[in-house]
Amino acid sequence: SLLLFSPETNQFLAPPLQDQSQASILTESALGHWQDPEGAFWFYTLNDYYYYQPATGELKTLPGIIDAIPIQLAGRFLGFLPGDHDQMLISAADQLWLYQPSSARMLKIFQAANYQPGLNRYADKFSLDPQGVLWFTFRGIGLLGFDSKTMSLRYHFDTENKLLSN
Repeated sequence: SLLLFSPETNQFLAPPLQDQSQASILTESALGHWQDPEGAFWFYTLNDYYYYQPATGELKTLPGIIDAIPIQLAGRFLGFLPGDHDQMLISAADQLWLYQPSSARMLKIFQAANYQPGLNRYADKFSLDPQGVLWFTFRGIGLLGFDSKTMSLRYHFDTENKLLSN
């Protein structure tokens, strides 16, 4: 659940909402969460995917994601594609996706060759290097390097070719 802490009163407070009928969503277990540079939270519950901006109290469902990534396969919101705040990177079991919030468009950019979502293998971090390669650590699969402009896979290091462990 999402609560605010007041250092003045040493109490947890309910976060502000424009629509109080949505309060139960913020009390559910929030999974796969990420906070963007503007302070908004991107997360999912057992029911759907959400965007919440505490500064305004806006809470909205993120359309399009649940159709591509059922909750039981969800990993985490990883963050915006560097330089593009309309492209959100999302991990799922054995997959990586790009989500465009303005159009609710989903684009699968990676799926493991031996797709086995029951193994709970998810990307959990990424970093952009000076050569424009976007690197993802992907538990159980290895280290993936994508061209940051085309999002095509350029490198895949694993225990078979360079890494001591996946």
